[in-house]
Amino acid sequence: MKFQVVVLLLLFSVMLSAQKVFNVRYPSSTKQISIHPGLHIPTISSGYTLWLPKGAKTNGMIVFLYENRDTLQQDLLLKTAMSNGIAVIFMTTDNPLEFLFEESKTKMLAQDLDRVCTNFSIPKKNLLFAGHSIAGIRAMKLAIYLKQNKIFEPIIPKAIAISDVPLDISRFYGKCEKEFSQELGDYEWAGSFSAMQYLSNHLDGNPSNSKARYASYSPYSRTVRNGGNAGYFLDLYIRAYVDENTDWTSIQHGGNAYDMANFINQLRLLGSDKAILVQSKLPRNTKSSWDLVDERNLVEWFARLCVQKE
Repeated sequence: MKFQVVVLLLLFSVMLSAQKVFNVRYPSSTKQISIHPGLHIPTISSGYTLWLPKGAKTNGMIVFLYENRDTLQQDLLLKTAMSNGIAVIFMTTDNPLEFLFEESKTKMLAQDLDRVCTNFSIPKKNLLFAGHSIAGIRAMKLAIYLKQNKIFEPIIPKAIAISDVPLDISRFYGKCEKEFSQELGDYEWAGSFSAMQYLSNHLDGNPSNSKARYASYSPYSRTVRNGGNAGYFLDLYIRAYVDENTDWTSIQHGGNAYDMANFINQLRLLGSDKAILVQSKLPRNTKSSWDLVDERNLVEWFARLCVQKE
């Protein structure tokens, strides 16, 4: 395959004291991606960065669907994962705003993930998909795709951990629409407008005139029976992290946390005993909503799942 040839040309590894790192890049066929007419963004290098723990055996792997090409610096999550025999991979398409609208992009990620597990003897039954915001959407959408395609059944994740993810895309569109109508700063206005246009272009309009498309795309839908696609996650371990100071008085105030709380509740109503809502405090000097996650606790929990008897 073309990608395999590119990997042979571009693959390099960095040997460190406790792990090996592989950085794989695929060339992009274009320099820009159109979000909507008049707005284009630069592409990024698709591919992945893989951290492998030192030793003959890897117990499982944490999968992040965003770019992190740093092959030298280890944060708390990486250090904890390496010490627990857990690999970590950061995977991307060429689109930094990837929503996985296109099946070809999702399939590419699935094929890479399957190939990595095979080539590096990583147990396919022990995968944790993780992410916040749009990266969390990718994690959920990839999991659904794997469930829908029997050929990828071996790499269906054992667990998913998400934070600040808009699961109900109809609600998310409405939020953007409301922000767009208000007098916000240029950055917020442009962000809301771009999100609305991007969703409209790929989902055949807005939620009012394309309800079925929005429901089909959404990992969870509040207005669809049994939560729409929520059923795909019934047999997976799910951790959804929300701010303990969330305003639960309305959908508008609750935002993404409201989606996730409803999603967990829906799974439990459907019979899942593996889905939990984790409320934690967002640090004062936070960099992103992923800071809600106690990374050491998450990795150690997943490491226990990897050795747990079914």
